[in-house]
Amino acid sequence: MTLVPERKSRKRANPFSAVLVLWLVVIGVLAFIGSLVMGAFGDDLKKGDNGGAHALSRSAVGYAGIIELLRASGVEVRIDRSGFGGEGDDALLIVAPQPFASAEALAEVLYEGDRLIVLNKWAAGPHQTHRGWVRGRDVMPGKPVVAVLEEIGEGTELNHDEVNRSRRLLRPDGALFAVTGKIDHLRTLGKLAPDWKPVLVADGGGVVLARKGDTWLLAEPDLINTHGISDKATAWAGLKILIMAMAEGNGMLFDVSMNGLQSRKGMLETMLRPPFLGVTLSLGLAALLLAMQAMGRFGPPIEKARAIALGKRGLADNTAALIRLARREHAMVERYALWVRSEAARAVGAPQALNDEELEALLDRLSKQADLAPFTQLRAEAAAAKDIGAALVAARKLYSWRLEMTRERR
Repeated sequence: MTLVPERKSRKRANPFSAVLVLWLVVIGVLAFIGSLVMGAFGDDLKKGDNGGAHALSRSAVGYAGIIELLRASGVEVRIDRSGFGGEGDDALLIVAPQPFASAEALAEVLYEGDRLIVLNKWAAGPHQTHRGWVRGRDVMPGKPVVAVLEEIGEGTELNHDEVNRSRRLLRPDGALFAVTGKIDHLRTLGKLAPDWKPVLVADGGGVVLARKGDTWLLAEPDLINTHGISDKATAWAGLKILIMAMAEGNGMLFDVSMNGLQSRKGMLETMLRPPFLGVTLSLGLAALLLAMQAMGRFGPPIEKARAIALGKRGLADNTAALIRLARREHAMVERYALWVRSEAARAVGAPQALNDEELEALLDRLSKQADLAPFTQLRAEAAAAKDIGAALVAARKLYSWRLEMTRERR
């Protein structure tokens, strides 16, 4: 006979360690949270230094320089991406519409306080090698610039001269307001629409700053852009203009929503800002606790039982379930009585030649001697059971009688 050596069972090695899986889960969760934050605040994280004529641009035509100068002078300056300004705010709103901007787009920038509209002048393009720089010094035609004035200044005309020299800014009564450095192609308002009043005029003629109600209109952007304020005299003149327009207001608010940098508030941003931030954090903490509970559960997982069990016990259970489903439990008690009769006959040594009537008569005599109820009476009660309650009562009596007759209880 050949003996086959017993093979030792080997546990298959897990290719992933628990620490590695934990790190993968942590990195995945952090990456998911990061994607949500970037999706909610992506617009706010844009630097906006794209060379445009707006407050986030550090190019020659941008206004980042004047913002730094204002802050250094103690003026509170904010940048608004929403297009709605600040509710109940009394700051001066400064808007620099893009070329070809429509009057409807300007009207969508809602604000209740004073606002200063700065017109475009230079048609500068992006630099090829330096991001955020511009190149070209072509003067933009007046028509695309005046398009934004259809509602607020219909009939307004733009003029410019080609002389690059210092300018004297005068009040309407002729009083000197400021002297600028050299400004090339000074842009002025040659004709004002009704209800518009000149505030500052150039010494050579033309309105530089006009006003209608709570709206100011600045025709020459070189007075406040980075290229212009590189000259101290021009920077001082630009500061005086902004301070005069701010008047009794509380700081200045530069709008960039009309320059393609608007931040649209979505559902994710709402969930990650107060007062909904607390609800979001609570839901995140609840999810973390559920994950910890799932990872640290007590004991092994419970295996799902088979729908149909195997073996004799399973066969008996399935048969009992079928009888219970048919509501025929009470019909089984009489058969139980016959089984009890056979067990008692074997225990008392009854002759096998006896028929059913003779055997029951013998069991009745023995029951009387043992001071027990007659078997025939117990069998009749079992046969008469019509529900599960009566069947259980009859089965208990038969069970007790069997224990006494077979002496199993002693």
